[in-house]
Amino acid sequence: MLLATALATFAVLPQDPLPLLPKLRDRDAKVQAAAARDLEAIGPKAIPPLRELLAETKDQDLRTLVEHVLGGIELEHPGGLLVAFTRGEAKASELWVWRDGVETVLTADHAMDYALSLSPDGARLAFVRTPDHHDYGMHPTIVRELATGDERELARAHAPAWSPDGAWLALATDGGIVLVPFGADAKERQQRTLGRDLGKIHHAAWSPNGRFLACEAGDAVVVLDAAAGTVHARLDGTPAGTSSLYSFSLGDSLVSMVSGNGPYHWWVYLAPIAGGEPRRLHEQPFRHGITALSPREDLVFCTQSKGEDYASFVLDTADGASREVFANASPLLRPTWSADGRFVVFVDGKDTIQLLHARSGRTRAIATMQEGYGPNGMAFAPAVWFGAGRPVPLVRGVTATPAAK
Repeated sequence: MLLATALATFAVLPQDPLPLLPKLRDRDAKVQAAAARDLEAIGPKAIPPLRELLAETKDQDLRTLVEHVLGGIELEHPGGLLVAFTRGEAKASELWVWRDGVETVLTADHAMDYALSLSPDGARLAFVRTPDHHDYGMHPTIVRELATGDERELARAHAPAWSPDGAWLALATDGGIVLVPFGADAKERQQRTLGRDLGKIHHAAWSPNGRFLACEAGDAVVVLDAAAGTVHARLDGTPAGTSSLYSFSLGDSLVSMVSGNGPYHWWVYLAPIAGGEPRRLHEQPFRHGITALSPREDLVFCTQSKGEDYASFVLDTADGASREVFANASPLLRPTWSADGRFVVFVDGKDTIQLLHARSGRTRAIATMQEGYGPNGMAFAPAVWFGAGRPVPLVRGVTATPAAK
């Protein structure tokens, strides 16, 4: 009987999206809602005709509805996704990986692993490991092969960051940015150090095209030419009316910055790498937060204060128009954009990792994490790999019991 009911239910599920598209134009909201649900149930097969409809219509209400449907489908079928994060006691932050819906624990050593970075092919996870959660100095960088669990120890650093092509792993150290070669021809290339005169570097970021590396040096964002090793630009992180730089995000031609006068007056600025005055994106200040500039540099994802709490916003870089996309967010953990600009992964105020579909504003909860102790919460942001249709790499975990949650 149950089997017959299940088969009957399956038989009436829609298979062809085309007859449902006209119903999205229906004046009856219930008809529209039913068509939207059925299109989402069809899944990726419905995406091409929905995109055609989106391209041809000028009806803003219909466009919003189509974006909503596309968001639901793409959130469930993002094209492959890996998210590495910490979970466990704060003093023993074990590593976990969420792989297309399956969680795997990677470590059970009771050490604190942080500053996570996934390689562009998703095969390797780089991070920093320390047995002493009270020691915030430099510690060994570990590169783990996810498929085998094999680990390689590199130089002591504050944080690693993979180049977009996976050819280099940048290590932020007290003596500059160390570039370690990876890939098939790694033995033919030499390890290099950039920015030796910049002092202690806690965080380095690559531009999406891999041309630039940027870091904070005092109250400036220093942009380095990765190939030449020279300073390409030095951007003042304290525009007129501000006294401190809180965070930055690097694009190919722009830098987004959170600058202001702590603790309650901060703004998002855009600064062109080629030179020119930074531009404030909004007038109303917030307490503080983290920005992430989209790869196309058309949007900025920002966590900022909303009353007594923090919410997630998307700002338009052209006019500063602000759209709230989630009611709460961690103001310390750096969000990550997908390379195609469709998705953002961020951590909400309850330590849940969220996948945001940027155009529709819809979200999907991925996993619950826990931050470790540390002087800078950004070190515990999750690392993200977007498959974009590529096979999701294998992940080998451990069988031992991790630290108690």
